[in-house]
Amino acid sequence: MKFKLIIFTIAIFSISLKLYSQTDSLENKLIYSWKLNSLNLEDEIVSIDTSLKYFQNFNLILKNEYPLNYLGNLGSAAQINSFFNREDLSTGFIFSEPYSIYFHSPQNQKYYNTKQQFSVISYSNAGPKNESEQTLGVLHTQNITKDLNVGIDYDMISSDGRYLNQQVKQNNLSIFSSYKKKRYSFYGALAFNRLKAQENGGIDSLDYLGSDEYRNRRNIPVKEEDASIHVYSTNLKLINEYKFGRVSEKINVTERKAKKVRGSSSDILSDEEVMTDAFDRTLSKDTSLDVNNIVRQDSIIYDTTYIKVVKLSGYSLTHEFIYDRDVRKYFDNTIDVDSFYNEVNVFLDSNKTYDKVYQTRIANKVSFNFSKLNHNIRLSLYNEQMDYSYIKPEIISYTDKDTVLGAKMNLAKGSTSLNAVFNGGFGKLNYLLFGEYYFEGYKNENSKVNFNTSYLVKSNNEIGLRVNYVNRNPDFYYEKFYSNHFQWENSHFRMEEKWDLKLYYRNQKRSFDLKLTYGQVSNYFFFDESAIINQNRGQINVLSGEILKEINLGPFHSKTKFLYQRTSDSIIRLPEYSLYQTLYLEKLFNFQSTGGKLLMQIGIDYCYSSSYYADAYMPISGVFYTQNEIMQKDYHRMDAFINFNINRASLFLRYDYLNSAISKNYYFTAPFYPSPQPVFKFGVSWIFYD
Repeated sequence: MKFKLIIFTIAIFSISLKLYSQTDSLENKLIYSWKLNSLNLEDEIVSIDTSLKYFQNFNLILKNEYPLNYLGNLGSAAQINSFFNREDLSTGFIFSEPYSIYFHSPQNQKYYNTKQQFSVISYSNAGPKNESEQTLGVLHTQNITKDLNVGIDYDMISSDGRYLNQQVKQNNLSIFSSYKKKRYSFYGALAFNRLKAQENGGIDSLDYLGSDEYRNRRNIPVKEEDASIHVYSTNLKLINEYKFGRVSEKINVTERKAKKVRGSSSDILSDEEVMTDAFDRTLSKDTSLDVNNIVRQDSIIYDTTYIKVVKLSGYSLTHEFIYDRDVRKYFDNTIDVDSFYNEVNVFLDSNKTYDKVYQTRIANKVSFNFSKLNHNIRLSLYNEQMDYSYIKPEIISYTDKDTVLGAKMNLAKGSTSLNAVFNGGFGKLNYLLFGEYYFEGYKNENSKVNFNTSYLVKSNNEIGLRVNYVNRNPDFYYEKFYSNHFQWENSHFRMEEKWDLKLYYRNQKRSFDLKLTYGQVSNYFFFDESAIINQNRGQINVLSGEILKEINLGPFHSKTKFLYQRTSDSIIRLPEYSLYQTLYLEKLFNFQSTGGKLLMQIGIDYCYSSSYYADAYMPISGVFYTQNEIMQKDYHRMDAFINFNINRASLFLRYDYLNSAISKNYYFTAPFYPSPQPVFKFGVSWIFYD
């Protein structure tokens, strides 16, 4: 409790000092960030979020906005309820995917270019001492030279939970670097993800909730009392590219609204930032461009940042190296066959469990790229080598009895594919076509096609079409898996086939998005009611519609996200309706005597999902599986929040599950996993740019 008080006091003191300081806007400094498109390795500008907007959604569970199917504790296993977005969280290792929303990944790495050192430190805390939830985030990046940038990104989650044996600790670290010259580029990202968590299997009975005897939730019996897991993921990606031919420059212009401060000739940038990434200029290689130049016209400020790419006739060669090492361990020192384990088998040891499963990938990809005008072709050869390690039971016969021992098994498999990317544009029309085919190895005959196209109707209206198709063999651990409680060998599985088509409309000026998606899955892989992998031999249709709308009327602001989903088969379990709604009042306080400013937001967040048979969680293997026993009732969550921002310091205060505190209703985030109790949370964030 003292630590929380110290942090809170420092935050208030820091902000109070900034109230009386002269405005030193971060946006007046030159810094920009981008990600690499995984298909064609082109730069995609991403905003550097320094605004107060939605700052109260500080952790990754809240950032998802729609309710998740998760174990009720920050950092615990989670499954998103948007079906067509689940593929985006694939890790390639089925036993770590429930934690992919938290993990750092080289595929999602942000790269930076900054004139000065840039750092962000954030911290949050919630709950009493024995139930505390803490997060810590540290980001630091700086340019060593004009073209070379390095950085680190660290996130920590420590959550004790509201029930017995529910503690979670995560440490996720990324080290990244980029080097960009006219002809040579290098990108490197190394991620370490470390998770240690207790597993309680959920509460022993729903009857305990609401009972006066168990008002203290830590007295409620749980299904497992001595079980825990370790999940480790190490990922490395290195990219080298050399360009031949003529080099040009693509300019990205950041447009910001500005207003005059009375009694001052300087412009103060508003918090709202509009990215105009359609503003491209092609310059000759002899053209000089000052990246620190800020062009002011009337009340608009343009930061003329740029990214060097080959746009005119030219060639490039690229090499990508990928290394992934994933591990999951499950421990239970006291197996009680009369409780949780009476529903599962015991193959190795009836007294304790120590399961381990490993997976390693080493991959290389060589690409040849040709660019002419505004069109690009990239042809690639990809090879990967996979190593799998697990414990397989072996029976050793003696004269009087048989003994079962565990033998460590190691298998190696390789595969090779060809893939091609075509992308470019014709005026206001952009397109990207990607195709991949495996012609050798354990993934032989796997194929994948992605097609994206968009058309800018007017300056703020965009319509688009996306088509995705995948045909793949079952994962290795779908075909073969051994542990103390689960074993299977499947040689009869067919290839799974998926396709989906998405139409979308986006109006940037009116902050309105509309998405309609229809998809079909054949030979769908799923974990059945016994938590064992299975395959549905039929076809499943999935329909989804999503609307996003933001409204700004003076000081009043709102954001509405609504998701509708329907499936033709109950094997895929989804809530039919999901809603996220935020309403808040925003006020800027000016202190004319010092020039200080305080921006404040006060509002309500509301989340809803309709009733459905949510997938249950199996702690032994760490997978979500089909269940038909518990109908998860309509879920409601209402949180009150206050956000503050002064220059480079932000603070939020929020009270979660306000509706539960008033109505005394109990909700579940997953079967047998109740939602947290109403709790007060606070968090702070500091930005340093010196």
